[in-house]
Amino acid sequence: MICYVKCNSIVTCILIILVRRVGQNHDSDLRSKSFCEMAADYHTETPHILDFSKYPGDEPSDVEVEQLLQDVEKCTLASHLFWGLWGIISEHVNEIDFDYMEYARQRFQQYWLRKPALLGSVGASPGSID
Repeated sequence: MICYVKCNSIVTCILIILVRRVGQNHDSDLRSKSFCEMAADYHTETPHILDFSKYPGDEPSDVEVEQLLQDVEKCTLASHLFWGLWGIISEHVNEIDFDYMEYARQRFQQYWLRKPALLGSVGASPGSID
């Protein structure tokens, strides 16, 4: 794992890596993170702009593949929240030339856009997200 956090010592970086690896990760959670990363192109002048049209389609023919895709989709919500919070925190602790707040905004936007369809929730949302 690449550590993008400004570290005071090697111990801090190691702790960050270990904390991320602690606990059980659901297979769908791991796959959802990979799917979300497909929307990013870190080799452009605007690496913080995500293109969700690159996100994998949902046209599987097998029932098991369909169930896996549904599980992964639900886990993308957690991924969007995690990386949205990471963006907010990184805006304040990193000196890398990257628009962390724009990245976070897009992650939270996707969370609120996808949550009703994936969880069937009709609860309160933050309103219109541009």
